[in-house]
Amino acid sequence: MGMLANKHHEAYLQHILPLVDTLILTEPDFRRKMDAAELLQIVERVRPAIAKQELEIIVEPEWAKALDQLKSRTEAEDLGVVSGTLYLIADVRAALLHQTDSEKGW
Repeated sequence: MGMLANKHHEAYLQHILPLVDTLILTEPDFRRKMDAAELLQIVERVRPAIAKQELEIIVEPEWAKALDQLKSRTEAEDLGVVSGTLYLIADVRAALLHQTDSEKGW
């Protein structure tokens, strides 16, 4: 999960945190990104009220390394989801499909 700094983080987390067992926080490659450490502070603030008690949180600011973490932790029966800003999702999609920046359609 990676988000932009100007979004509604707590409202978004209200939907995501009750569902996930592991949350990997990262940073999109975009000038208005929210630092993963700042996003962690918000997650920790709302976590007690809405997250699973056993939630594991990983902070990896580099999105490509975060993707590697996700892939290494996801078994065949698991569901791995990339969420947050579309800038992050587009980069991850391009990496998985081996696309260049020009093939993203920006």
